[in-house]
Amino acid sequence: MPENPDRPKEYDTVLGGKIPSVLSGAVLGGLAGVKHRLKSKVAEHRIGALREALNYGNAGLELIIQALDDKAREMRDAACLLLRKSEQLILLTYDVAIWNKWRVRSLHLEGYDVDLNEINLSGVDLSGVDFSGVNLCGANLCGANLCGANLCGANLCGANLCKTDLRGANLRKANLKGVNFKGADLSKVNFQEADLSGADLRGFNLSYLNFRWGKLNQANLCGADLHWANFFQANCKGINLSEANLYTANLREANLSEANLSEANLTIANLEKTYLSDANFSGANVSGANFREANVSGANFMGADLNNTDLSDAFLYGANFKGVDLTDAFLYRTNMEGADFQGAIMPNCTIHK
Repeated sequence: MPENPDRPKEYDTVLGGKIPSVLSGAVLGGLAGVKHRLKSKVAEHRIGALREALNYGNAGLELIIQALDDKAREMRDAACLLLRKSEQLILLTYDVAIWNKWRVRSLHLEGYDVDLNEINLSGVDLSGVDFSGVNLCGANLCGANLCGANLCGANLCGANLCKTDLRGANLRKANLKGVNFKGADLSKVNFQEADLSGADLRGFNLSYLNFRWGKLNQANLCGADLHWANFFQANCKGINLSEANLYTANLREANLSEANLSEANLTIANLEKTYLSDANFSGANVSGANFREANVSGANFMGADLNNTDLSDAFLYGANFKGVDLTDAFLYRTNMEGADFQGAIMPNCTIHK
């Protein structure tokens, strides 16, 4: 920011002399001149003054921010387009609400994309920020607070061999629909109540992460490491968890209807009161898992290992247990009506009606 922002400079318009006056015959330079020309009734003059405002550091930036609320659309558009990456970062760290206002105003501008690749926002409070459709490739968001943020359609993939760093970031209640996480570091991220519907997280290390009350409908977590992950009461209809490691994961009271859990490792997982209607467990290792009061109607367990599994009070109507190993399984007051146990291996299986 200049030491004397109000003094005229070589790029200032000087009113009087040979140059036609815009508002009067007085000589107006510096920031005072910019402010004066912003009062003009001529749109071109006002837009020109806005362009000059950027030369006056924070004071000029304040004038551009004020123009975001101008009655004239051309002034609002001009203000949006004048905010370059450096000014955008100032908005983010100064006031998220102002950033969001600018983001809303700029969305309709054709071809105006927001590119924040490889920026450093580690530890910054960005709660409620609108990052929808923003390019955040390779960004450092380590420990950032993105609670309630809108990241719908954002690009969070790695860039130039640089991973997008989200370690320890708070994404609670964030909108993450259609986000590209490829190559991002998601260790210790909080996804509680976040919307990850349709997200592609294949092969990611998501161990110990919190998805409690989240939305993961149709998400693809094939081959992901989810041991000790928490999906309590999460909505995961149609989720792909094939070949995923869900060792000791908490899936209690979650909705996993139509989920693909084929070849998954669910050893000692907690599926108590979980809704698993029409889920596919073919070839899965479910030994020692807790299915107490779970609804597994229509589920397919062919080729699965249910050794020492607790199915007490579970609803098994129409489920397929053909040839399944139920050694030492516990079925206390289990509703087995319509379930198919043909060829099932059931030594030491405890069944109480």
